[in-house]
Amino acid sequence: MLKQVITILLYLFAPMLFGQSLINMKHYSVQDGLSQKSVHNFIQDDNGYIWMSTWNGLERFDGYSFYNYKTYPESPIRISNHRFTKIKKSSLNNIWCLTYDKRCYLFNTRTYEYQDPFLFNKSLTNSVNKLYALGNGITWAVGMQNELYRIDENKFPATESVELYSGRNERDTIYGITQDKEGDEWILTNKGALIVGQKSISNLMPFEFMVEVPGGIYLATSKGFFTRYDTQSQDVLPCVPEQPISEITGLKSLADNKIVILQNRSIILYDPANEKFTVHEMPIEIDSDVFEDKKGESMATGCQRWSNPIR
Repeated sequence: MLKQVITILLYLFAPMLFGQSLINMKHYSVQDGLSQKSVHNFIQDDNGYIWMSTWNGLERFDGYSFYNYKTYPESPIRISNHRFTKIKKSSLNNIWCLTYDKRCYLFNTRTYEYQDPFLFNKSLTNSVNKLYALGNGITWAVGMQNELYRIDENKFPATESVELYSGRNERDTIYGITQDKEGDEWILTNKGALIVGQKSISNLMPFEFMVEVPGGIYLATSKGFFTRYDTQSQDVLPCVPEQPISEITGLKSLADNKIVILQNRSIILYDPANEKFTVHEMPIEIDSDVFEDKKGESMATGCQRWSNPIR
């Protein structure tokens, strides 16, 4: 049965227009113990704690109180700039922190101490623009000069815990880095996909999006080329709908193993079991992401409020 796909467009003044809010909201400020009012993003760790990146270091909220974590002159690792712009949870339940001056640090949630991964390899520079946290303790870091580092938390503090990846041209654009269920790591670039692991791929198409379902690994370009990776030929096989796909803005796998192909004003559901495409037109422009709740209902976000169930 086709799951209900709901497009919900969030708006700041929803309580006024709907008469009442469906969300129980509570405002927290520095008067409640928050150490700094500038919060950039939130994550939740495996223990249920909420962590925030602030301009005064890392903040943890346990549902009752706030706790601030930063470094001091006597700390083993000294962070010069505590303006944290982004945090990500690692697969080992530690927290990656990116600072305003483009450095990255790993916060150990068991010892409550920061680690500088580049400290273990003096030949490398801690200058990072973006992080991709994968499974098995692996994280990829994109440097300010577009260099690429592979970081293995399991090897800290050994020198080889951070390695400069040399399998690509630093002028290439990185669209994303992800990991399949067998642990192989896929680097999607404008010059084709690179795989660190057992698999390989001969196709040099500029794949920007990738999802994995029990039916296999699927890749897509922004120009509408949607394919399935074939493990035997180590190449991709086109998945061709009746109506050509002119653009793709994202891919998302659902709990029922179907794949959502996102476009600016439509959603395409692809069923790998019968290779069927079902197109659902949207009355407004939607965002390039879909959220699926525990009940299996999906939501795509856009720039205006609108709600319409598609059956």
